[in-house]
This record gives sequence, structure tokens and C-alpha cells, in this order.
Amino acid sequence: MWPLLLALTTLMPVSFSSITRDLAAPTNVHVDSYNMKHVLRWDPVPDASLPVTYSVECELRISSYPMCKNITETHCDFTHKIQPFWRAIYKVRAEQGQRMSAWAEVPPFQANKDTKIGPVQSLVLKPHGNSMTVDFSPPFPPVSDTFRFKYRLYYGKEGADDKMEVSLVLTHYVLDNLEEQTMYCVQVKASTERMEGQTSDPQCAKTMAREYSGKDLALIVTVVFAVCGICCFTGYVIYRNHAVLKRLLYPPFRMPYHMQEFLDDPPQQLYEATFNHRDANEHDDSDLVIELTVLSEVDQTCADPNLVPAEKT
Repeated sequence: MWPLLLALTTLMPVSFSSITRDLAAPTNVHVDSYNMKHVLRWDPVPDASLPVTYSVECELRISSYPMCKNITETHCDFTHKIQPFWRAIYKVRAEQGQRMSAWAEVPPFQANKDTKIGPVQSLVLKPHGNSMTVDFSPPFPPVSDTFRFKYRLYYGKEGADDKMEVSLVLTHYVLDNLEEQTMYCVQVKASTERMEGQTSDPQCAKTMAREYSGKDLALIVTVVFAVCGICCFTGYVIYRNHAVLKRLLYPPFRMPYHMQEFLDDPPQQLYEATFNHRDANEHDDSDLVIELTVLSEVDQTCADPNLVPAEKT
């Protein structure tokens, strides 16, 4: 037993010393993270006479965790092997028998901060008269309760530069008060507190003419009949009471009270002056009548010059 252990101890330094680090390290190492799917990629080691394998590790603080080991592909999917809040360094090395390369690593990566969020999925528009419902799905299912999406919806007429913006937390929304028979386009962008997503491609739909339900038609008919009834009743009342309305609208003229009182009981001086003036006027009128009578007779005599008195022959 002891000789065997002694032989193993003598061979171990030889085996470890036979491992060399003369392979070239992988190049172009980077993390490809999209919609919370994480893949470490690199370029293959050139000029390898024998097949080369690769090993990938996650270095978190003072510990390292294997992600992929002895793989021949030049990528390693570690989506389901980490937590979104881990901030770690990912590294890869090439291996070929007793040969290996130095570690090639990427800067610290944290999934819930550094992943790229794509556009929303299944964006569907359904017009209903002068309104339109918008339904869509998030870019990917939320990974945890703290990883929640919020959305910004942009909409406007097709070809117009001005866009209206609406902030959402749900994946369903109704656009109201749109113009009928008009084409509208909608885009949606998802984001989190730390990351901004990509805007979706525009989806367009044309609104339809407004559809009236049975309740709407009944309400319209009721309002029309009510207005007609009020107009007929008002016309009937005016016709039956037009005299009263005429007196109300055009009241008879009434002399002011102080003038009526003055005429009923005028002052004595005004009465005497009026009486004297009337006597003078009566005298003048008599003279005028006499003068008018004389003038009338003269006019009758001169009216026809051929008239000659009968006594003259």
C-alpha cells in the first residue's frame, strides 16, 4: 500500500507540471443579452492542431461558479444559471489536452440592468366606430416581482408627424374620440425603472362609422319627440293667449302721473292767459273769415271773363 502511495505522490508533480498555458486565449468575448436571455460568445482559437474545448465560469466576489465545461461550441447560454441581480465577471478559456489558455473575461454584467429589452409582442388593433382597442404582450414574462414593465403608447393619424403619448401599466387600452373613417397608427415601447426598451413597429387600422345601439336610437327618438312636443305646446299657448301677450309685449301708452295731475288742475294764471289768448284768436278768426268771404266773391266774378250782366245790351 505504501509503495503505491509513494508512486502516486512522485507522479503528481509530473502530471501538474505537464499542464501548459501556451494556447491562445479566446478573443472577441462578449455577453449577448436580449430579453433576459444571456449568452457568452467568443471567437474560436485559431491554428489549433487538435480539437479545442472551452470552459466558462462566473466570478462572483471571491467565488467562481462553472457555467459551461468542456464544450466545443463558441458560446455558452447561462440564462437559467444566474440570478438577475448578480453582478459578476464572466470568463472563458480554451483547453486542449494538457494545454490551456489564459482566462479571457468581460466587464461586470448584471442582467436586470444590462440586458436589452425588445419591442412588445402581438400588437393588435381593433376599431369600434370612433374608438379603437389596443392589445399587446410584454417583450418577455417578468422574471421577478421587482422586474415590472411600464409602457408608453404613441398614436396618431397615418402620415402625421404629431403623435399623442399615453403612459400605461396594463397591456390593454382603448383610444376614444377618434375621427371616423380615418387611419390611425400605434406604437408601444416597454421599459423598466432601469432600462429602456425598443419601440415596436407601427400597426395601423382604420376607424369605422359610429354604430348606434338600440338604447342610443331609443334615446334619440325620445329626445326628438320631446322637442317636438314642447314646440307644439308653446305654439298652442301663444295662439290662445296672443292678446295677453300683445298687451304684455306692447303695453298702452300712459301719461306720466305728474303731467296728468297738471292737466286736471292747471294753475289759475295759466287758465286766464289761455282764455285771453283764445279771445284774441277768436277776434282774429272772425276778421279772417270776413276777408276770406270777400276774396271768395271776387274770385267768383273774375273766374269767367265772358260773363256779362243781363241788364246791358
